[in-house]
Amino acid sequence: MSDLENSENIIIVHSEEDLDLLRDTKHSIDEPNRVEWSHEATKELLKIYDEKVDMLDTGIISTHKKIWELTSRLLAKKGFYYNSTQCENKWKALKGPIETN
Repeated sequence: MSDLENSENIIIVHSEEDLDLLRDTKHSIDEPNRVEWSHEATKELLKIYDEKVDMLDTGIISTHKKIWELTSRLLAKKGFYYNSTQCENKWKALKGPIETN
């Protein structure tokens, strides 16, 4: 049973493209040594996350892990090869600590 069929990981998507990407294995990136991000890749990461984060907020995708998997696959389609953990780590690094006065 795949993650998409497992009752514990039910994902509702709002487009066929997103569903295809969640099932896509040829764009799955598992290379732990790629950690340098180009300016273009970083801009694309921010763009994709901004476009897809509402899927998490509305319950269309149930976990942050799935958002990062989708983001990784969308980046790969654009020629930027980072796995979901690298995407999440980059996002956290960009977000940085929030300072309060």
